Amino acid sequence: MIPVEIKIILSGQAILVSWSDGTSLQISASTLRSKSRSARSLSQRIKNEQDDMDVNLTIDNVTMVGSYAINVKFSDGYDKGVFPWNMLREITSS
Repeated sequence: MIPVEIKIILSGQAILVSWSDGTSLQISASTLRSKSRSARSLSQRIKNEQDDMDVNLTIDNVTMVGSYAINVKFSDGYDKGVFPWNMLREITSS
């Protein structure tokens, strides 16, 4: 399934993902960051290390990655996570 719209909401505290089946769900900045599949994030999870995530973390920008995903830039400068459509759907379904 492909999102029809993704927009930053709540002053950057979340994104709203609207799907082609008519559902619209929001994902918080902290949830997106914690689900990142970047090498750094995966390594931290494997080692059971905590990410020193800013409690005031927000989303600064969302850009398309081809026709299959988005990249999110967070307020702390982190911008290595790529979030494919199926991953966003999984996050919003859980």
